[in-house]
Amino acid sequence: MSEKISVIIPVFNVENYIRESLDSLLNQTYSNWEAIVVDDGSTDSSPKILSEYANQDQRIVVIRQENSGVSSARNTALRKLTGDYVLFLDPDDFIHPQLIEIALSNLKKHNTPLIVFGAQKFYRNTKVAQSKVELDQSAFRDIGKIDFFSLMFNEQHHSKYCKGGYVYTKLYKKELLTDCFFDDKLSYYEDEVYSNQIYNKLDSNFRTVYLDYPLYFYRQRASSAIRANRIRRLFAQYSCRKSILRQHNPNTEEYRTIDHARLVCLIKLMQISLLSGYSGAFSLFRKILLSRKDIPLRTLLPYLTGPVFATFYSKRRLKKASEKNKNLKYWA
Repeated sequence: MSEKISVIIPVFNVENYIRESLDSLLNQTYSNWEAIVVDDGSTDSSPKILSEYANQDQRIVVIRQENSGVSSARNTALRKLTGDYVLFLDPDDFIHPQLIEIALSNLKKHNTPLIVFGAQKFYRNTKVAQSKVELDQSAFRDIGKIDFFSLMFNEQHHSKYCKGGYVYTKLYKKELLTDCFFDDKLSYYEDEVYSNQIYNKLDSNFRTVYLDYPLYFYRQRASSAIRANRIRRLFAQYSCRKSILRQHNPNTEEYRTIDHARLVCLIKLMQISLLSGYSGAFSLFRKILLSRKDIPLRTLLPYLTGPVFATFYSKRRLKKASEKNKNLKYWA
């Protein structure tokens, strides 16, 4: 009997997208899976759609709970799963038909507790390739534990599709997730905190591979483009990275990586604050920058002369980003 994959899907009011997500699972070339779908108190037609799919395919198990957030929903699924491996799928995203087949075969081939694959953002006007993939071993990059941490938290990592502390870009052995649960007090960046928790369980001689090719497709919704939401998310990210920082020794590469990632988050926050007309914290911000030895001069220069030029610089960056993304059409 082939190994069973448990796919964890937390659901809340995604009636427009859940069918595409579940269909991508039904279309997998690897068939021995179970979907633990937790309806987190949806008030739209999502529960009806889930019942429809569960009645048609016994591999889809639906659990209903009062609205408690995505972390709570995932934790419910973690306690109920019966598979040998675990995959996370968000209900408004979808996956390549060969994702499970490719991820599982290579996880076993490299004898590793987890494997990483690529994720691609997609908009309403994005073309997503789902044709059959033919891969040889040269497509997989071998990495050790420190490089794996860098892949998750270093925004300058050379990977195109795999960087980020997202749980949905990995297939895990179930044993690795034993006694690991999401922090249900977090509304944002719970993935980063959870990924760090998993990282801390890995042996020092841990090795894995990553496939820098998109097998997971991450829907870009309009809410992520709203500035107020972005400020809230950046504050949450900064807080999460500060929490992660405390769990690593200051003399380690992990500490230096997450400390720099926290600084990058702080710079983004300052830019948005300046654009919103708030410069009260600028003096403290500049003092922090000047105290750092890991900041390139080109990054530091715009903030040396004061808030006026820093605001001008931030506006230029925003305009450049807006020009780059002006043709992108977000989903509702």
